[in-house]
Amino acid sequence: MIYIKPLISISFLSILFLTPNTVKASSIKGVIDSVTKATANATVVRGWACSEYIDSPVSINIYARGLDGSKTYIDSSLTSIESEAAIHNICQTDNSVPHRFKYTISSNLSQKYEGLFVHVEVEESTLRHSGRFPIDFHDSLYSESKTQCSSSFVARVLENRTDGIHVTCNLTIPSESVVQRKLLFVGAESSNIDINCNNSELPGVAVYSRKTILDVEEISRWTPPKNITFTNCKFNSIVSVMGVSATPHSQSLSPMASHDLRHSSYSFYHAERVRFYSPKNVSFINSTFDVDGTKLYLSPGSQEVNVIGSIFKGNSDEVSIYIDAESTANKIESNYFIDNNPTGRETIAIDGASYNIIKNNVFANSSRGGIFLYRNCGEGGAVRHETPSFNIIESNYFYNDSSSTPVIWIASRNGNRNYCNADSGYPFGSSISDLDLAENNVVSSNLFEYGVRIQVDHQPNIVNSNSVMSAYDPPIYQPCTDYTDPKCLEEP
Repeated sequence: MIYIKPLISISFLSILFLTPNTVKASSIKGVIDSVTKATANATVVRGWACSEYIDSPVSINIYARGLDGSKTYIDSSLTSIESEAAIHNICQTDNSVPHRFKYTISSNLSQKYEGLFVHVEVEESTLRHSGRFPIDFHDSLYSESKTQCSSSFVARVLENRTDGIHVTCNLTIPSESVVQRKLLFVGAESSNIDINCNNSELPGVAVYSRKTILDVEEISRWTPPKNITFTNCKFNSIVSVMGVSATPHSQSLSPMASHDLRHSSYSFYHAERVRFYSPKNVSFINSTFDVDGTKLYLSPGSQEVNVIGSIFKGNSDEVSIYIDAESTANKIESNYFIDNNPTGRETIAIDGASYNIIKNNVFANSSRGGIFLYRNCGEGGAVRHETPSFNIIESNYFYNDSSSTPVIWIASRNGNRNYCNADSGYPFGSSISDLDLAENNVVSSNLFEYGVRIQVDHQPNIVNSNSVMSAYDPPIYQPCTDYTDPKCLEEP
């Protein structure tokens, strides 16, 4: 028989049961604070990390991450910089322990992994903001000033063939030509370009980001075009501005079919990633979109697309302009929408896009709706992260608005689609709420021919100073010369 002294037994029990807080389970804490470009295109990653209750630095592992979450290892480092009291309070550690880090990704590695996103782990635990900040593109990629296209290239543009042609120079098309070839503006090499169509007719254009696959881990990335201006163009087919998409040069309006786009939407900071990969600062000025169907499509993440002083016409059951999810800071101003859609949809759809401006436009046919704001929850299995919020709809003219359909409708769907459950299972965006959640939009100083037909199905939003036209005269159908005159319409 073995005898254990009571004192030993009590002491053993006290270790097990009487003082449970003396041994605490540790968890990893930490955040990537910033990722910035340094001299010679190196990249500096700053943040902090700790193992809770452990009074020692931790090792961080740094990766380059793709849109779909796949990643490749770059390097390891230690937290070695003194940290402030607030971080020690979070970590429950002694004030002498360094928890901050600053790591420089070399110029060579930054160029190798440019366009991917920084991901940091400690003991296989992911720090917050991983996948949010990009390793920015090399300065030279977007700094080149483009020369005028050669006469031989212009001759190729005018050839009687229907395949696309990639444009990487400033293009001036001979006056009133009929172009058969679709103009393609692909990747960074199509940046900083001016196109003067001289009232020539074009079969639409496609502005889209170039997808490449890194050899390491087969990670995808996109290089978007930036700073493109179209003036005096007549488009007779859809114009697409496309970032991350399955078929960017086609007329498909279903980029949600893209594997990368869907998988990106399953983690935080999706909106930042698709915006980084999308075309930026693309302008259409004094142009005509004469298309039976959707005329201008802005794919997820499009930003700073400007449509100024242009005309939209043609027969259509579809929207004239579709602004898709996560798009932001686009401007639709001083345009004329005279397309015929007696049985179709609204003229402009804002689907999960924010901070857009629709101002000083004339809508000649508002019978099926003018501007609808909503969020297409679950479409294509992708999670919508943004809501249709902080948009400005101001000083527009709406004619032929006598039907029962709202002309401006904030939160027009609110989950009223059979595919809303296709994005279930994630703790953010349309996965946790099928509602449109359209908030903080401003609808102000708009004029209506017959009645102020504004419907708001979610709050808060600002709706004020909208009214019926006090002295309506039938619009004069003539070529536009003064884009501030609401009666200036071109004959359909």
